[in-house]
Amino acid sequence: MHKGVFIGAEARNQPKRILILGESHYGVQESTTAVIERYFRAPGDISYRFFDRIVETFGFSKENREQFWAKVYFGNYIDVSCGVGDGQARAAIKDNWAKCNDDLIAYIVKEKIDYVFCFSRLVYNNLPKLYREKGDHESCVLEDRTHYLMQCVYYPSQRNDMKQWIEKQVVVYGLKHPSRGYAPQKYRNAIADILHK
Repeated sequence: MHKGVFIGAEARNQPKRILILGESHYGVQESTTAVIERYFRAPGDISYRFFDRIVETFGFSKENREQFWAKVYFGNYIDVSCGVGDGQARAAIKDNWAKCNDDLIAYIVKEKIDYVFCFSRLVYNNLPKLYREKGDHESCVLEDRTHYLMQCVYYPSQRNDMKQWIEKQVVVYGLKHPSRGYAPQKYRNAIADILHK
């Protein structure tokens, strides 16, 4: 994961710990925490639309964004900066797939994360493989042509393909990247149902 994962002030006190997982930084060499802090200082800046759309996906208004971010963790899967639409993210994952997943799992274990929301199909599709024989499974919990919501459940098990593995069940959701053509309201009800179970 990219350096300096953001941890909201109340994130560790939530009944379920949530990691929001992005793809990568774009041309920025600072920590993830510094990017979020800069976003807080720039309300309405179109370059932070990615973050505002995540906030709206979870049913918060842009005006209440700091309230939302206080409750969650935010990190980027790829540990290097990439360009926009230039294939760098795909190449970075291909070249560093094992490291990306080892870093992610280590972070999930360290912070006792319960839910991961991947705001990138590229990231979701490159997560550790499911061990179905150990109970891991995947399903589509919201069917929409462009805004479908995938869910996979990982269970603790003996694995030889990872340096470290989870110690408790972790549920991961895969959403569309919140760039062009993204509609937060398409996911809102499904995510509200998930979080209120």
